[in-house]
Amino acid sequence: MKLNYIFVLVLLMAGCAKKQEGYTITGNFLKGNYNGYIYLSTPHTKDSCLVQNNRFSFNGKTDFPIQGWLTINGNDKLTFFYVENSQITLTLNAPTDLKVTSVTGSKSYVKQQHFQSFLDNNYTNANFNSVVKDSLTQFITRNPAHSLSGKFLAQIASESWILSAEEVTHYKQMLDTTKQTGTDLFVINQAIKKLTKFGIGSTFKEFDLYNTQNQTESTASVNANVLLVDFWASWCVPCRKQNPDWVKVYQKYHKKGFDALSISIQEETEPWLQAITKDNLTWHHLRSGEEFDSPIVLYYEFYSIPYNIVLDKNRKVIAVDITPNKLEYLINQNQ
Repeated sequence: MKLNYIFVLVLLMAGCAKKQEGYTITGNFLKGNYNGYIYLSTPHTKDSCLVQNNRFSFNGKTDFPIQGWLTINGNDKLTFFYVENSQITLTLNAPTDLKVTSVTGSKSYVKQQHFQSFLDNNYTNANFNSVVKDSLTQFITRNPAHSLSGKFLAQIASESWILSAEEVTHYKQMLDTTKQTGTDLFVINQAIKKLTKFGIGSTFKEFDLYNTQNQTESTASVNANVLLVDFWASWCVPCRKQNPDWVKVYQKYHKKGFDALSISIQEETEPWLQAITKDNLTWHHLRSGEEFDSPIVLYYEFYSIPYNIVLDKNRKVIAVDITPNKLEYLINQNQ
């Protein structure tokens, strides 16, 4: 209930607001002194206003809430906010820094801030993924024509491993794409391509790597109801700090059908073998070599470690870059 509370507020606000015929946008600069023009643009319009006494004002009308931006002297300085039919008051930091320090009167801005706060504050919760899906479904269902729906989908699809390619495609079909920005639609389409290749629901691509006896072995040799494929290296400090958490999960769930395969990307054999023993990593181990230039790294397109992929018994990806507490939740869900 707590996780859904913010979204319930957002949804209620979306349905109860009385529409205004047009918009009035007034603003001022917190610092500095500027005498010149400021420009308000949307994907469809452009307007200008002469700044007087560090204050400016725009009037107009939009058919639907849309992301706009303010610029000074062309495009060298800009800031984004939502243009909608209401009385909006903006405070900008300075003419040389158009950062928005406060916004009032913009329901879209409030929705966006609530959404980001929801992500930031609840990311570590074990059931975060399922709650995000439920909330995203509700928001897009009630707001298919709001450009925030496309922006939320683009953010979730591109910056996290919560949705599968099929789910992103389904959400996109729920949108009124004529009301979304070209940028957000591009990001959504790119996310679908990436997730189709190696996101949730895709089939894990197998590689022949080196085992601890320096012999070639396929990643397909290790299978389980839930399999953690963890990419690491002995020189990776965050990896070594995380290893005790993986050990705890392994000891707790191995007899229940969980297993692990650690893949070191490093070239050196001895430091790798020593780290396995020192960290008490009693599961399966392979080494790709070539570090971030190895074929398996280049295929899965990750550029830092630790990094992991979780598979089900059919070698389907069920999670990517997961934390230990979320892995426990996932194991319990797949028993």
